[in-house]
Amino acid sequence: MGKLFAALLLGLLCLQGVAPGAGRALAQDQPADASTIIVVDFQAALRRSSAAQSVQQQVDAARDIYQERFGAMEADLREDEQALSEARDDLTEEQFAERRRELEQRVLDAQRAVQESRGALDQAMADGMAQVRSAMFEVIAAIADAEGALIVLDKAHVILVSQGLDRTDLVVERLNERLPSIELTGLDDLAENP
Repeated sequence: MGKLFAALLLGLLCLQGVAPGAGRALAQDQPADASTIIVVDFQAALRRSSAAQSVQQQVDAARDIYQERFGAMEADLREDEQALSEARDDLTEEQFAERRRELEQRVLDAQRAVQESRGALDQAMADGMAQVRSAMFEVIAAIADAEGALIVLDKAHVILVSQGLDRTDLVVERLNERLPSIELTGLDDLAENP
């Protein structure tokens, strides 16, 4: 444990240019100091951004509509199955087999519609979040450029960091200014045509 702590401390000192010989290669281009590194918690910035929240709200609302619609379809199919079972004695074998095939086809069609809707929702979510990520990386690049940062690290990959290097709040603030929301396309079409 002591060796691990010593290695971490030496690594941090090297980043700050305190250890002997630290940063010599970097010093040729620019002086190595704490201002050349910024840290951003990418996942927290995404979660906290108003655009990502709007994407999630739209997908959740569409999912609720689909679940209600498909729940009603499922109930109808169960009723039809029950009615077919009750009418079995009154039907010939051929009539029963034909109605059974029709019911099975309707079940397959409903399952296909559920899968297509789920896929469309997943795609809408992925497309919306890709827009948010793209805007977030542009915001991060602008902040890094403005501050003269040479390195941007994801906080998830950093063991120890000074709060003075963390720019997550600034990223969220600027991302919300730049992209307050995203209007997902295609969800209305799916709601009308399940």
